[in-house]
Amino acid sequence: MFKNVAIVGANRYVHKFKLASGSIVTVATTKASYHSLSITKSTTNTIDFYFIGGVDAYTLPAIHEWLSLTDPQQSKVAVYWSNEDAYALCGSKDALSEIKDIKDISFPISRAKTTKKFKCPMQYLIKDQHFFIDIYHPELDILSEDIVEVIISAVRKELDVYGVKISHPKFAKGHLLIQRIGLKYSEVGRVAQDGNRAFLLLHLNTDISKFLSPLLPLARIRDIVVIPKSGICDSNSEITMDISERIASNVTKSLGLSSQRKELGSSQEQKIIEYKPIFSSENWTLHSKLDNRIGFSIERKDEKKKEIIGCHNY
Repeated sequence: MFKNVAIVGANRYVHKFKLASGSIVTVATTKASYHSLSITKSTTNTIDFYFIGGVDAYTLPAIHEWLSLTDPQQSKVAVYWSNEDAYALCGSKDALSEIKDIKDISFPISRAKTTKKFKCPMQYLIKDQHFFIDIYHPELDILSEDIVEVIISAVRKELDVYGVKISHPKFAKGHLLIQRIGLKYSEVGRVAQDGNRAFLLLHLNTDISKFLSPLLPLARIRDIVVIPKSGICDSNSEITMDISERIASNVTKSLGLSSQRKELGSSQEQKIIEYKPIFSSENWTLHSKLDNRIGFSIERKDEKKKEIIGCHNY
């Protein structure tokens, strides 16, 4: 159950929705900086908190998929990052639309599966200098806009302590997180909601020069001139990876869920390992397509059919 949470600010707006299951959902929004959600009935009143830490690039999308496929009635949040330099994509964008020559790529390409038709541009993951906060809740899809605001508010609440200010421009469909240092604006992360999942990518330090030479000129111009990249440590060098756990904790508190700290068991680790070949194939990493030889079928509760994990109906 999402519990009622007080919302800061005088301008408060309340919207109620009734689910097919009979659950009454109350969404309260405000013009204040910090946002919270309230659901009066749900399938779960707790959220399992996994602080996974650094993993290789192909394990990133395997964890993302595992969160929703394992015990789908249980809410989960996971904190993790790549322990190697890597390119990252989210959704269906073909990697070759940004790469000049695939033979020049010296880092792995990690691609997360999405249900929405995201076509996010290439991202750059510097070893141990970024983190993902990945959230799953079985009824999150009816609160799409608000969960993004909850995540952004949790980030701002923690960054305020360090004097770091971020903005969330709507021109980029609400995905970009922008920081201002002096008169310069730069991208420090991304946030998005995808069905019953939501995720945050936030960079600590970002020197993307080693990633750029294999890319096409337009991609380089975009990431150097149009929307340059930076990390939150550029604003305050005292920030460490510990901030990831505190931001995740802020999110769970705002959701009103009781957080349960969990460790991955051997069976859970094995399941993630089983997913890795699916997300490391060249067809998947480059083209968002799967080789059926390594795919397998699952039953989606919201679709009256089976699908191969990772395939998109575009």
